[in-house]
Amino acid sequence: MKQLAFWPSREPIKKEKKFLRHREFLEKINHIDQLWEYLKDKYGDLMAVSDLRGKYPDKYTYAQLADLINHASKAFLNLGLEKGDVVSLIAENSPRWLIADQAIMRLGAIDAVRGCNSPSIELDYIIQNSNSIGLIIQSREIWMKLSNRDNLKKSLKFVIILEDDSSEDLIGWSSFIKSVDKAVIDKDLTFQNSHKITDTATILYTSGTTGEPKGVPLTHQNLLHQITNLACIADPRPGSSVLSVLPIWHSYERSAEYFFFSCGCSQFYTTPKFLKDDIKQVKPVLMATVPRLWEAIHDGFFLALNK
Repeated sequence: MKQLAFWPSREPIKKEKKFLRHREFLEKINHIDQLWEYLKDKYGDLMAVSDLRGKYPDKYTYAQLADLINHASKAFLNLGLEKGDVVSLIAENSPRWLIADQAIMRLGAIDAVRGCNSPSIELDYIIQNSNSIGLIIQSREIWMKLSNRDNLKKSLKFVIILEDDSSEDLIGWSSFIKSVDKAVIDKDLTFQNSHKITDTATILYTSGTTGEPKGVPLTHQNLLHQITNLACIADPRPGSSVLSVLPIWHSYERSAEYFFFSCGCSQFYTTPKFLKDDIKQVKPVLMATVPRLWEAIHDGFFLALNK
């Protein structure tokens, strides 16, 4: 009896190829930060990002976001940041985090990222181990958490606070944005000729549960691969609502956010505490989540029923 060979359907492959064709513009990009001029031209008037639960309800279109990233890169240049320098970025989700992250990359510099809830001993270690020349923190509360503040003031070129006003030697966000000298205001930093796809973009640190945190450098090529190939999983239309709840400094959420932005989505930042309310308000088309998040919502639902 003749046996029949059954081959898997080629339909999924066709769909993936179709989605990947929408990503061909990424082939001309060798740095994540180069996305923004393309997005400004293509989706300038679309809302790019909105902070629902942060201290400041910042909200920007793609045109506004691209301009702010370019301006912030000049502010960093004014503070002495150079290609290859490392800046520790200790903060949670906000448009200001994103602007700082992309402005640092615009100069070919690198950010070492971590969240606010990490123990002070880990934060002290990350700043030192990464050889950071600058520090960006969410609030003055994080600054007071660090044990070697006097040494940091002497060794770092700058300390910027995203949420608070300037005080002592710390630079508030508003003052930072305004600190661009005339000497650099007209410089075009959009496409740096010396930038390569193999440049290190960021350093992610492990939790340190097996000892001191381990720094893992990721290149622009690593991140661009992710935002290119995530199109095989999802292909949202420009203007689609996306709710972001996971930590932006985590590799999964970060790659997903870059991908959503590259599609022209409108991203809303929330927190786990307000997730149930903000899902109803935003009605997101997509979310990057983990099972534990939905387990908590499930448990909370049945806990309320049993009361």
